[in-house]
Parts: sequence; structure tokens; C-alpha cells
Amino acid sequence: SSDLSGYLAIMREDFSGASVAFEKALAMRPDDTQVLEYLARLDLMLGQQENVQARIFRLLRLDPANAFGNFVLGGLQIGRREFELARDSLARSIESEKTPEALNDLAWLLQESGLYSQAEQHAREALALRPEMAAAWDTLGVILMKTDRLEEAQAAFKKTLSLAAGNIPAALHLAELALKQGR
Repeated sequence: SSDLSGYLAIMREDFSGASVAFEKALAMRPDDTQVLEYLARLDLMLGQQENVQARIFRLLRLDPANAFGNFVLGGLQIGRREFELARDSLARSIESEKTPEALNDLAWLLQESGLYSQAEQHAREALALRPEMAAAWDTLGVILMKTDRLEEAQAAFKKTLSLAAGNIPAALHLAELALKQGR
């Protein structure tokens, strides 16, 4: 079957071949949300942004609660600076499946809106799921810095840099923290 060919192609890291196989599967089963999700993931991996939005909209028409679909939609909305819509999409994603990426993205949006307590809860939940997630440590550091817990913020930024040396946003946040501390 085309699905099997797609899975085998993924295992061989032949992502273009996997995309072709899943396109054939979708032609046979146009309402198969799993195949649509695989194709959207492959489009993202292959940098085929022009396909992503149409696939995500189609996926969410068939399954409005789809965690991946809502996560990607939230990312697209952030890119368009539609922050309220992005918060809603990320919240729907998390309702369906708590992924560290969606939790962290929502935490970032919440802290940008000044909702620090909620933001911190989501950032810490992301870290509970993936303790080595540099982006979540950076988000937590920003939240801690904005709520004047400067020592904790410094530790979070240092953790970010230990996980992702050369992380420019974290280095800038650490410099901002030093200014805030008067150093």
C-alpha cells in the first residue's frame, strides 16, 4: 500500500519519496487525517511552505481538535502577528495533546501579554516533558526576569546556553539581565 511505502521511505530518510507515497494514499483516501498530518509534517521538513497552510486548513476542517494542526496554525498566526488567534490555536493544541513545543510557544505568547503566572506554568510544564529543551529554559528565564526573580532567571539562561551554546536570544537575555542587575 502507499502508506507502507511512505513509512518505509521515511525510515530510509527519503522524505521526497515518502511525500509522493503519502500523496498517492491521500488520493485514495482524501479524508484520512493521519495521511494529511504526515504530508504536512513532510512539507515542513522539506521547506514546502506553500503547501503547509492548505494542508493544515484541510486537516483542521476534518479534525478541528487535531493537536499538530492547531500547533502549526498557531505558528502560522504568530508569523502573521495574529497573537490572539495564535494563543487560541495553541491552547486547542494543548487540550488535545500536551507537547513541549506547543506549551513553550503558548508560554512565550502569554508572557508577552504580561500573563506571567500562566506563562510560567506552561514553561515549567514544557520542561517537565522535555528537561533539555533550551527554548523552554530561555522562555522561563524571560518570565523570571520580568517578575524580578533575577537569580533564578540567570540560572535559567545559563541552562539554556549549556544546552544550546551560541543561542543568541539567550545570550541577549543574559546581557539584559546583567543590565537589570546593575552589572
